[in-house]
Amino acid sequence: MANTDNPHGFMFVGMDGPGFPWQQKLTKVVGYGTALYPGDVVSRVADGSIEVITTPGTTLISGINSRWGAASTATNHEVLVSSNALFEGQDNNATDGIAAADLGANANCEANAGSATKLTSGHEINETGITTTATLDFHLIELLDTPNNAHGAWARIVVKINAHRYGFATAGV
Repeated sequence: MANTDNPHGFMFVGMDGPGFPWQQKLTKVVGYGTALYPGDVVSRVADGSIEVITTPGTTLISGINSRWGAASTATNHEVLVSSNALFEGQDNNATDGIAAADLGANANCEANAGSATKLTSGHEINETGITTTATLDFHLIELLDTPNNAHGAWARIVVKINAHRYGFATAGV
């Protein structure tokens, strides 16, 4: 079965343990020249506002944005900030993608620009550099159990934010 290349950011699929998803209302300032899309991985900056993560594997992630905000416009955003939330995202590799043997390891986010016409995020799991390093953005949990999804190119994978502003990094296996 061939997976479809359909980057869409990261979508909430459940919680790792008890509790309810926690969202915070955060803002994007007028001086930030990049649009935010639902599913974008965001981080807080010095003034307390949010931006798309700038340095995957280095920047602590605040959460996943849930609404669109135009570039260079002050907008309010609901951001899912639960450190035990699980998300699904697509891997970025058109050749071999994420294999079953990669599950339990860690990977970074590839923060591609979103689609201004479809208003969807372009963020994906960066298949390059999957390793056990605890500082990478995501912990790879499992293949999303859905029809038309298999390990390999553009697989949809359930992840947990590893480098979370409100959590603890988890070393991979």
